[in-house]
Amino acid sequence: MVTTGSFIIPHIDSVRLTPTTTRTITTSSWTNFPDTSSLTFTKHSNDTKVIATVCASGYVTAVAATASNWGLSVGSTTYEVAYFFFNVTDDHAATSGMKQITDLPAGAYTSQLRWRRVDGTGTVATDGNNRISFSVEETY
Repeated sequence: MVTTGSFIIPHIDSVRLTPTTTRTITTSSWTNFPDTSSLTFTKHSNDTKVIATVCASGYVTAVAATASNWGLSVGSTTYEVAYFFFNVTDDHAATSGMKQITDLPAGAYTSQLRWRRVDGTGTVATDGNNRISFSVEETY
């Protein structure tokens, strides 16, 4: 750890949630995930990077061979963080991923969990049996 002024790097902010009802997506466009409030964080130094992490679980209904992306928006940019290919219908499965963001200047940011279907024609879903978390970490 490095102390710079009044803050310590690395610094981590995170959100963990359980969907309140069944949530589905069929669009290939990034969409804010329901049930999440945004996460506000401050990047303290221009010399650091941000590590975005997503851990998510879900399933696909009706049609197998369907894939999803999970990402985080930071400011006005959405970063792809995790990918999962569902080869079986109605089988809850988990995915996780990390993305290193190196071009973010110091400042205050809002991050939002996002998702989309990227392959196939099935409906990607989550429900109360799934857990989802995301975090942002400022580090050297």
